[in-house]
Amino acid sequence: MQDGIAGDVSVPYELGQPQPVPMSDGLSAPAPNPSLSMDSVATSPSDIVGDFSNDFNLSSSLAAGSGATLASNGVPSMIGDFFGGGYNYTVDGPFNGGTVTLAGGDRRMKFSENNSPFPRDRIFVNYNHFHNALTDPNGNSRDLNRYTFGVESTIFNDFNSVELRVPFAGTLAAREVVGRDLDSTEFGNIALAFKHMLYHNECTALAAGMAVVLPTGKDSSVIRDGQTHIVYNNDAVHIQPFIGLYRKHNQRVFWQLFSQLDFDANGNRVVIPSGSIFQTVGTNFNRAETLQDQTLLMLDFSLGYWLHQDRCARVVTGVAPMIELHYTTTLDDQETIPGVFESINRRDILNLTGGLFFQLGNRSSIKIGAVSPLRTGFDKVFDTELGVQFVRGF
Repeated sequence: MQDGIAGDVSVPYELGQPQPVPMSDGLSAPAPNPSLSMDSVATSPSDIVGDFSNDFNLSSSLAAGSGATLASNGVPSMIGDFFGGGYNYTVDGPFNGGTVTLAGGDRRMKFSENNSPFPRDRIFVNYNHFHNALTDPNGNSRDLNRYTFGVESTIFNDFNSVELRVPFAGTLAAREVVGRDLDSTEFGNIALAFKHMLYHNECTALAAGMAVVLPTGKDSSVIRDGQTHIVYNNDAVHIQPFIGLYRKHNQRVFWQLFSQLDFDANGNRVVIPSGSIFQTVGTNFNRAETLQDQTLLMLDFSLGYWLHQDRCARVVTGVAPMIELHYTTTLDDQETIPGVFESINRRDILNLTGGLFFQLGNRSSIKIGAVSPLRTGFDKVFDTELGVQFVRGF
């Protein structure tokens, strides 16, 4: 032994045991603790943070670069409510009204759905069933089934993320031929988003971002007796800035708030061919006009309560019932073509959502929810909605 160090030199040093430390004369080094091994040392943010939202100090964990882990483990995302329909053909025409089936009739998107203010690493699948959300050319109400596949990945130390959403819809065909089977599976408008964490402390997270919805779905057309009567091109690029706030009120109660705007950047070109019943009397040439979608303001609030938490459970490690209120309003009048489209002008849509969040292990979760409209008339865009959302963190 060197001077000033006491201990038993016969005890070899093993990886995972603390090394002897210098001590003053007359004192011996602490005995190695065999129970301390490299397996017990925290090697990732998730080892420090824990699995549930009431187990962590939000500010310090994010500062340590574990924002994605926090979001994937134990911070339920909002359920949502949104149906992205638009124009309806006028009820005075020969088609008894009808939905413009751009991208299957569900062409706009709300980023609060299955989302939270936290940047995170995840893949997800959303299923939404909307009852009586569409009207076919025969005037019949039709359902819509939306399937959305998405991926979100953090960048720049977990304080930012990029996201991709790819929707499909079991819906009315984009090319509607009156008198034939109108059902089809349509590819929707894909969306890209960037999210940035603006502020965080022990109980609060604030983020903002920008989404772009691209016109990747099919154009809409209506054909009758071999004559194309109208073509509604899917041209519009939608710009959607949003802001989200998460707040942990106490060990069980949490809430989230999202606000989003939706701007149509360039409009959609509408063509009324020669010979169409929508042509003005006395005209016999193709008409073409560009219609701008209405600007939307969306406000979404979600409240949740941790009913059960047990990270030692084999399957379900957490359960949280959630209730949400969703408000969507138009900020300008609807552009229209007289005699072709219904003139709805302003809408104020208010929907109530209720559901259950299930945490499955450390990385997966599933939500089941139902939506009920609280208004009537043009402010009621479907009768009921059922949804299932699955998330897997990585």
